[in-house]
Amino acid sequence: NFEWEIPEKEKFLDVARSKFIELQKHWSSGDLAELENFCTEGLMEHLSKEFKEGGRVYSNLSVVELNAQLEGNKSSKSQSGATLSEVYIRFNGLMRDSDSLPIKFNEVWTLQKTNTSNQGWVLAGIFQDDQLD
Repeated sequence: NFEWEIPEKEKFLDVARSKFIELQKHWSSGDLAELENFCTEGLMEHLSKEFKEGGRVYSNLSVVELNAQLEGNKSSKSQSGATLSEVYIRFNGLMRDSDSLPIKFNEVWTLQKTNTSNQGWVLAGIFQDDQLD
Protein backbone atom coordinates (compact mmCIF):
# COMPACT_ATOMS: atom_id res chain seq x y z
CA ASN A 1 0.00 0.00 0.00
CA PHE A 2 1.04 3.60 -0.51
CA GLU A 3 -0.15 7.10 0.23
CA TRP A 4 -2.59 8.23 -2.41
CA GLU A 5 -2.05 11.86 -3.42
CA ILE A 6 -5.27 12.18 -5.41
CA PRO A 7 -8.43 12.99 -3.49
CA GLU A 8 -11.48 10.77 -3.85
CA LYS A 9 -9.61 7.51 -4.40
CA GLU A 10 -12.76 5.37 -4.69
CA LYS A 11 -14.29 7.71 -7.26
CA PHE A 12 -11.04 7.55 -9.25
CA LEU A 13 -11.20 3.73 -9.21
CA ASP A 14 -14.88 3.76 -10.23
CA VAL A 15 -14.03 5.91 -13.25
CA ALA A 16 -11.05 3.67 -14.01
CA ARG A 17 -13.30 0.58 -13.99
CA SER A 18 -15.80 2.21 -16.35
CA LYS A 19 -12.97 3.28 -18.70
CA PHE A 20 -11.54 -0.25 -18.60
CA ILE A 21 -14.87 -1.65 -19.82
CA GLU A 22 -15.20 1.07 -22.45
CA LEU A 23 -11.69 0.48 -23.79
CA GLN A 24 -12.25 -3.29 -23.92
CA LYS A 25 -15.36 -2.68 -26.06
CA HIS A 26 -13.40 -0.46 -28.47
CA TRP A 27 -10.59 -3.05 -28.66
CA SER A 28 -12.87 -6.01 -29.27
CA SER A 29 -14.88 -4.14 -31.92
CA GLY A 30 -11.71 -2.96 -33.68
CA ASP A 31 -12.53 0.71 -33.11
CA LEU A 32 -8.91 1.85 -32.87
CA ALA A 33 -9.83 5.46 -33.73
CA GLU A 34 -11.87 5.64 -30.52
CA LEU A 35 -8.96 4.18 -28.52
CA GLU A 36 -6.79 7.11 -29.59
CA ASN A 37 -8.83 9.37 -27.30
CA PHE A 38 -7.66 7.42 -24.26
CA CYS A 39 -4.07 6.42 -25.06
CA THR A 40 -0.67 8.02 -25.38
CA GLU A 41 0.74 8.17 -28.89
CA GLY A 42 3.37 5.54 -28.05
CA LEU A 43 0.86 3.06 -26.68
CA MET A 44 -1.49 3.65 -29.61
CA GLU A 45 1.30 2.80 -32.06
CA HIS A 46 1.94 -0.43 -30.15
CA LEU A 47 -1.75 -1.38 -29.98
CA SER A 48 -2.32 -0.64 -33.69
CA LYS A 49 0.65 -2.80 -34.61
CA GLU A 50 -0.50 -5.61 -32.31
CA PHE A 51 -4.02 -5.46 -33.72
CA LYS A 52 -2.83 -5.64 -37.35
CA GLU A 53 -0.12 -8.27 -36.81
CA GLY A 54 -2.33 -10.46 -34.66
CA GLY A 55 -4.84 -10.86 -37.46
CA ARG A 56 -7.50 -9.97 -34.94
CA VAL A 57 -11.08 -10.54 -35.79
CA TYR A 58 -13.81 -8.55 -34.13
CA SER A 59 -15.26 -10.26 -31.12
CA ASN A 60 -18.03 -9.77 -28.63
CA LEU A 61 -15.85 -9.43 -25.54
CA SER A 62 -17.61 -8.73 -22.27
CA VAL A 63 -16.29 -8.13 -18.79
CA VAL A 64 -18.01 -10.51 -16.38
CA GLU A 65 -16.19 -9.52 -13.19
CA LEU A 66 -13.88 -6.55 -12.65
CA ASN A 67 -11.74 -5.61 -9.67
CA ALA A 68 -9.45 -2.58 -9.54
CA GLN A 69 -6.82 -1.63 -6.98
CA LEU A 70 -4.13 1.01 -6.85
CA GLU A 71 -0.64 -0.43 -7.10
CA GLY A 72 1.40 2.77 -6.84
CA ASN A 73 2.15 6.18 -8.25
CA LYS A 74 5.08 8.45 -9.04
CA SER A 75 5.78 11.92 -10.32
CA SER A 76 8.80 13.19 -12.21
CA LYS A 77 9.86 16.46 -13.81
CA SER A 78 10.76 16.69 -17.47
CA GLN A 79 13.51 18.93 -18.83
CA SER A 80 10.85 21.47 -19.78
CA GLY A 81 9.76 21.66 -16.13
CA ALA A 82 6.45 19.88 -16.62
CA THR A 83 5.42 17.35 -14.00
CA LEU A 84 4.51 13.91 -15.31
CA SER A 85 2.36 11.91 -12.90
CA GLU A 86 1.84 8.17 -13.23
CA VAL A 87 -0.65 5.92 -11.49
CA TYR A 88 -0.59 2.12 -11.65
CA ILE A 89 -3.88 0.26 -11.39
CA ARG A 90 -4.25 -3.52 -11.26
CA PHE A 91 -7.34 -4.83 -12.99
CA ASN A 92 -8.33 -8.45 -12.59
CA GLY A 93 -11.42 -10.54 -12.95
CA LEU A 94 -13.19 -12.52 -15.66
CA MET A 95 -13.88 -11.85 -19.35
CA ARG A 96 -15.93 -13.79 -21.84
CA ASP A 97 -15.78 -13.79 -25.64
CA SER A 98 -19.24 -14.41 -27.13
CA ASP A 99 -20.55 -17.70 -25.75
CA SER A 100 -17.25 -19.03 -24.37
CA LEU A 101 -16.58 -19.76 -20.73
CA PRO A 102 -15.17 -16.79 -18.77
CA ILE A 103 -11.39 -16.58 -18.55
CA LYS A 104 -9.30 -14.91 -15.85
CA PHE A 105 -7.29 -11.79 -16.59
CA ASN A 106 -4.81 -9.86 -14.49
CA GLU A 107 -3.14 -6.72 -15.82
CA VAL A 108 -1.61 -3.50 -14.59
CA TRP A 109 -2.38 -0.29 -16.45
CA THR A 110 -0.15 2.79 -16.32
CA LEU A 111 -2.06 6.07 -16.49
CA GLN A 112 -0.24 9.33 -17.14
CA LYS A 113 -1.06 12.99 -16.77
CA THR A 114 1.02 16.16 -17.13
CA ASN A 115 0.42 19.39 -15.26
CA THR A 116 0.81 21.41 -18.48
CA SER A 117 -2.01 19.73 -20.39
CA ASN A 118 -5.76 20.21 -20.22
CA GLN A 119 -6.06 16.50 -20.94
CA GLY A 120 -6.95 14.16 -18.11
CA TRP A 121 -5.40 10.79 -17.40
CA VAL A 122 -4.40 8.75 -20.47
CA LEU A 123 -3.40 5.12 -20.79
CA ALA A 124 0.36 4.83 -21.30
CA GLY A 125 0.99 1.12 -20.76
CA ILE A 126 -0.57 -2.28 -20.19
CA PHE A 127 1.27 -5.12 -18.47
CA GLN A 128 -0.30 -8.57 -18.75
CA ASP A 129 0.49 -10.29 -15.45
CA ASP A 130 0.29 -14.05 -15.93
CA GLN A 131 0.69 -14.66 -12.21
CA LEU A 132 -3.02 -14.97 -11.48
CA ASP A 133 -4.18 -14.96 -7.88
